[in-house]
Amino acid sequence: MIAAKTRAAKTHAAGKTSPTKASPTKPSGEVEAPAVVAARAARESVRSMIEAEIRRQDAFPVARRTLQLLAEAVVEPAAEPPFYRVVDRSGTMRQSENGPLTLEELFAELRERHG
Repeated sequence: MIAAKTRAAKTHAAGKTSPTKASPTKPSGEVEAPAVVAARAARESVRSMIEAEIRRQDAFPVARRTLQLLAEAVVEPAAEPPFYRVVDRSGTMRQSENGPLTLEELFAELRERHG
């Protein structure tokens, strides 16, 4: 243990490591691009919509996280209302009889398949 601390101190003293601590997701001081920030905000918005629909559907508590993951896998942010789109495995927007598939229809489909 003492040898490891000594080795770390020598490496730091030799200038091989940075004395500042960096965030695990990005180096300290780095500014994220506006497009990255916007994409993250859009994804969080979709997550919130999915969570709200799961609550509205009154899913069993044990199934909520699984439903969240299943929905996040097939729902993408979109620029136009309703600000999301449900896609298939090839990335094509899924359609229902009334237009683009809604979250309500997606969860009804999941309930029919797995419920």
